[in-house]
Amino acid sequence: MTIRRILVPLEDEEFGTEVCKFIATSLWQPKTEFLVLHVIRQPVLPLALPSYAEYAELIVTASWKFVERMSAIIKAAHPKAKVDEMVIEGNPKEKILEMAETWEPDLIVMGSHGRIGALKQLLLGSVSQAVSAYAPCPVLIVRPMAAARKEAGIAVETEAGVTT
Repeated sequence: MTIRRILVPLEDEEFGTEVCKFIATSLWQPKTEFLVLHVIRQPVLPLALPSYAEYAELIVTASWKFVERMSAIIKAAHPKAKVDEMVIEGNPKEKILEMAETWEPDLIVMGSHGRIGALKQLLLGSVSQAVSAYAPCPVLIVRPMAAARKEAGIAVETEAGVTT
């Protein structure tokens, strides 16, 4: 199987950085295409802001900056790759699956909180589980090493040198 198109849906800074670092340190064909995608969930309007339009504009601006930061990690490591960016609004599960159908990637690389316990289905749940179950292509789920090690009971040293 030749992987030439990779969909990279990202949720937040912590998991997005881990996913993009994984992609940056992996070997891909020189002309691989990446689509870095962020889906803005339908926001709840905070009372401190006077209008939904103002709030929505702030969210969209922050989302584009996030996607650009994440794309930069991939571009720096794979300068010959084509890296496109997209920010859309809606239900993340639905929009990622729609994009997987229309953009036709060979692989989806995404993060997951991977929580365990009684709420596993609900929390792992939702986005990464749905995408891995219903995507028309393989899905690679990347978890932050610190979270995975902490759940396994392995000591983790943070950037500040603190062991948790």
